Amino acid sequence: MKNNTYIPHAITILFFATLLVIFVSWIGSIYEWPVQSLLSPEGIRWILRHVNENFYQAPFASIFILLIGIGLSQASGLFSTLQQHVRCISLHKPLSRKRKRALLLSLISVVVYLLLIGIATFSPLAILLGVTGTLDRSPFIGGIVPLVSLAFSLSGIVFGIASGQFRNDKDIIQGMGCLLTKAINYFIFLLIVSQFLGILHYSQIDKCIGIGERRSVILHLLLYYLPLICIFIHRKK
Repeated sequence: MKNNTYIPHAITILFFATLLVIFVSWIGSIYEWPVQSLLSPEGIRWILRHVNENFYQAPFASIFILLIGIGLSQASGLFSTLQQHVRCISLHKPLSRKRKRALLLSLISVVVYLLLIGIATFSPLAILLGVTGTLDRSPFIGGIVPLVSLAFSLSGIVFGIASGQFRNDKDIIQGMGCLLTKAINYFIFLLIVSQFLGILHYSQIDKCIGIGERRSVILHLLLYYLPLICIFIHRKK
């Protein structure tokens, strides 16, 4: 029997949640709650002036860079081969010689890459440490997302070339956009959730309901990254 229950999209829920915050801020200002009305002239001007700024607070660039690297690994067939390898071990059925070699080369490339990063960070060279000689505000911490993305990219490219999945530069470039084209709704979600969080903070409703600095960080992490994790889990089913 077909289930006709309608479940609204996360983007729709966040959009109406944003409207609710705006409405509550207006009601709160009437009853002299410690909130800032978003329907006052000042509030309306703030909304219009901070659309871009709110969006800049979202980890758009970091996720974009990360998806490029992960997309290359997926498009190369590395992830599916690793899953197949695990199943083959349990069933005592070996992978093909070509895929075994591709996996080995991919693993070697990642190990070499990690060794180079380790040397550049923890050896006397320490070019990835901060000015204080620690990881605090260092290029390593600041560039952790590109470094992780590059690890995925390198392993994916090596595996793709060795396995024959990547035959030329066009295949590699297409692989870079493998996940980006499928995550367009998530980027739209980032736009809406960034406005919701910005408006929630400006209205001071977050403080009224007991969302302090720590809880605010947790809320940001959940709203920004949990939907992305759900996308990967859903795609694997």
